[in-house]
Amino acid sequence: MDLYNENLQREAENAYKKFIKTSKGLFGINKQKSGLESFKNVQKQEQAYNSSILGIRDVRVDQIAGSVEKYKDFDKNFVPKNEVIKERWTKIYVACMKEESLPPVILYKIKDTYYVYDGNHRVSVAKFLHYPSIEAEVTEFLPSGEDTEDLVYREKFIFEKETDIQDIVFTELGRYDRLDTEIKSYQKFLLEKKSVKCTYKEAARYWRRDIFRSITGILESNSMTEYYEGFNINDLFIFVLDHKYFISREKQGDQGYLYAVIDFVNMVKTNEDISLANKCIIHEERRNDFLKLYKTDREMKLSAEKIKGNEILLKITGIDFEYNDFTFEMIENFQEIYKIDDFAEAVKKWYEEVYVHILKYFLIKVKKLPEKYSKYLKLYTDNEKRLFESIHNFRRLHYYYGDKGEERLIDWKNTILNYIVEIYISIIDGIIESGVSPAKAVDVYYTIEKEYFYLLRNEKILESEKKNLNYSKIKEVESIFSLNWFGKKFRTDNVSDILTDERYEEFLKKFTSKKNMQKFEKIYYKYNGINIYSTFIKLEKAMKIIGEKEFIFDLERNMKTLGNTGYIVKNYKTIEILRSFDKEKENMTFLDFYAKILNHGVTASPDFLFLNILDIALDYLNNCKNIESCIDG
Repeated sequence: MDLYNENLQREAENAYKKFIKTSKGLFGINKQKSGLESFKNVQKQEQAYNSSILGIRDVRVDQIAGSVEKYKDFDKNFVPKNEVIKERWTKIYVACMKEESLPPVILYKIKDTYYVYDGNHRVSVAKFLHYPSIEAEVTEFLPSGEDTEDLVYREKFIFEKETDIQDIVFTELGRYDRLDTEIKSYQKFLLEKKSVKCTYKEAARYWRRDIFRSITGILESNSMTEYYEGFNINDLFIFVLDHKYFISREKQGDQGYLYAVIDFVNMVKTNEDISLANKCIIHEERRNDFLKLYKTDREMKLSAEKIKGNEILLKITGIDFEYNDFTFEMIENFQEIYKIDDFAEAVKKWYEEVYVHILKYFLIKVKKLPEKYSKYLKLYTDNEKRLFESIHNFRRLHYYYGDKGEERLIDWKNTILNYIVEIYISIIDGIIESGVSPAKAVDVYYTIEKEYFYLLRNEKILESEKKNLNYSKIKEVESIFSLNWFGKKFRTDNVSDILTDERYEEFLKKFTSKKNMQKFEKIYYKYNGINIYSTFIKLEKAMKIIGEKEFIFDLERNMKTLGNTGYIVKNYKTIEILRSFDKEKENMTFLDFYAKILNHGVTASPDFLFLNILDIALDYLNNCKNIESCIDG
């Protein structure tokens, strides 16, 4: 035996001794009095004589708790009880250290516990080495009892055989049929919408990953099982499906998984504690669960052509345009101009003749600018995709929020020149004045760009109020004592906050009574202010119609009424959270929500003065045929 093998053998013997010691106390007295479970005893107790071969699978080592024949040779942690086992044990240890291939162990299964038929020593070594799982050939024995637990387990067995999903356990009968329906529906979606042909088992795997694990992950992160004693997380998944069915029937159309799970969590939490802060939490580590459901819900409502089109765009450009209507409209326009029937060909031609040229044209024009601007160019061209997205979004915002027309849709050169003048030069000036380091310049650039885009989206409403749309003017500090962002020239808060703060001060000046103004201020701070600029316009409109005194009286009473009505509060929380997935939308406070309800009353009925606020709120929510209309409304 060479030195390497000698050392390995010595290591194996030491490991064996160490494992033996774990079962003994200070004076060598055996601590583990109980041994392994006897398969035959459990089989008799459960009347589990009908068997089915499950085949090869990975089994968690901590689920192996007994043996068929050798349950007396090991303690309950698979620590050997006698020296006879030592030679075989150390040989397996050496084989594991050498990463040699060992045959699967043979396990018998009753319910969720496994018993070793062949491979006790291999399981023992695996326990010592803290292996999470072991490869095994499994035969399952079904309990034949008639109590609920046994009946549920037999349903689970059938479900596992059909899907290969092993970790979903319910507490009540009939729930695996619901999962079967869900999986078949998802299989149909994959085929019809995403052109993915897959077997039932493959669809079950995708469904578990994309739907089941995402929903249960959200439920777990919000500690939902604490509200349902005696039920597990899998039961709560069924409750979410029930809730989805209920709200979809109420809205007369499928509302999607994301809306259902968020609304379910908010409903449960609000019933427990109605406060606005007690709502569904989006933990950062679980954000992907929300995004998966958001994407799936969206794709389920889109046509197969649009889904395929987005995949083509991603493949050719490397950018996920997220089914953006403007992008598709632009490509379709390009198809029409150049008489191209095939969408993929049109995208490829568009990529070569538009995408590439946009970036080249941008580079050419910026290089002709004074050196103080052109020297920053290399910082942004390192990520061409992000730069193109900026120009693309700039154009989209002009198209949708500015003047529509074919000229704006086609003339990219003007778009680029306007972007350079309105965005690039302005932001670079700010970066230079503030002395931002090159390492931070890119992040600062795109942060400020986002604020410029906010101004573009709200251009019409701000112009109607005769607001200055010049970014630098908005950000300038009036007081020399104010904190700054760009050196000692700019405010630290963002444009939307500045504009809403200014609009708040203007709104206060509308009051003729100091007492009424103070009452409004109290309500304003109690409900975390106002984030949406148009809220002030809606409130002002209502105040003009009913008068200042009546407006404040109604505001105090209505906010209290709405805030004490669980159904309204629950819906507000859900809409507020779903808005957060739209990058272009501001966070919505309860006052913003109230203004939407109030505006619905003013718009919907000339007699809104005589209507109860709850009736108006319910009518507003009922008029939202889907959650998107409530978010946008």
